Amino acid sequence: MAIINQNQQQKNQKTPIIQTTHGFSVGDVVYFDGANYILANSSNPATIGEYIISEVVDADTFFLAEALEVVNIPAGIPTLVDTLSPAPAAGDWLYASFTTAGKYTLTEGSPYSNPMAQVVDANHIRYVPLRAEHKPATMITPTSREQYAANIPNGASHTFTHSPESIPNGRVVQALRQKTMGENIAPQMTPYDPDNFSTRENFLNDESNTIFWYNNSSAGPVGDWFGLDNGAPVTVSAFTLYDYQQNANYFAPDFTFQGSNDGTTWTTITTITGATYSAGGANYTFAPATYQYFRWACDSANDPDWWVVAEVKLFEYLASPQWVVDYNALISFDSPTQITITNTSSDADYLLNIIL
Repeated sequence: MAIINQNQQQKNQKTPIIQTTHGFSVGDVVYFDGANYILANSSNPATIGEYIISEVVDADTFFLAEALEVVNIPAGIPTLVDTLSPAPAAGDWLYASFTTAGKYTLTEGSPYSNPMAQVVDANHIRYVPLRAEHKPATMITPTSREQYAANIPNGASHTFTHSPESIPNGRVVQALRQKTMGENIAPQMTPYDPDNFSTRENFLNDESNTIFWYNNSSAGPVGDWFGLDNGAPVTVSAFTLYDYQQNANYFAPDFTFQGSNDGTTWTTITTITGATYSAGGANYTFAPATYQYFRWACDSANDPDWWVVAEVKLFEYLASPQWVVDYNALISFDSPTQITITNTSSDADYLLNIIL
């Protein structure tokens, strides 16, 4: 049985673990079954990884890494991964292997995601047991080391009940939101207005809805456009357009979003028809498109003289959804055995809720 040796002097502020003939090597992924530390395997929720071996003193004594501790792997990082994985590189996430106990994989497991560490360099990994992004794909069967997951639509709630005993002290409750779009890259882009349609193009992407762009054509807004230059091709898949807050007449019900790689020849990405006034921002998604320049061209205007836009956001394409911590989720602790989490994301995203 593994025991914590409270009588030995602590080494590096950590307490050595004594477990007769443990058989571990530095870097091994292990879990504690209540009696002993055992090599982990993420193919089963009862054997997923919890800890990393940071030092082996002898055949009966070892140390566990602390969160964010950098662990030296003298034999090199490739010795840690299973045979299914390519050679790891700095920055790669290492997940507990679902094929070889105690090893890692560079492929995120399904249905269980079990991130354990990040590669620092050829001989070092950083133990990161609870990272901000997580991707469990299904409900994980509760065990003595329970881990729950559930998809919750916007506005709905889900209640977790742990029975028969109370939820163990020290468990971490996180609400994760599925992020389906990348970051807003408009603020890093340069306004593009070679035809001089406006003297206020710098207010398009300044992250403020209180100052605005408007057309300056005496012939009216139809045919006018505003654009952004990223400096290099980038793939985007969504944008949000904020209309002028102080006058609901100055919007364009019909406009075309286009892309270009030379700023002269334009390709239509999507055409918007029948848009209504939206000071709070209207969201538009489309098939991923890769260009350096992007522009929004007015096809028809609600007002004969003015098209006024408060702000535009342009979102980079994400090849696959990411789970990020949602700190605004409503979490209530109903009783020692029950937690309720409500999706308050106010959009079409879902929350993943997990007790670790």
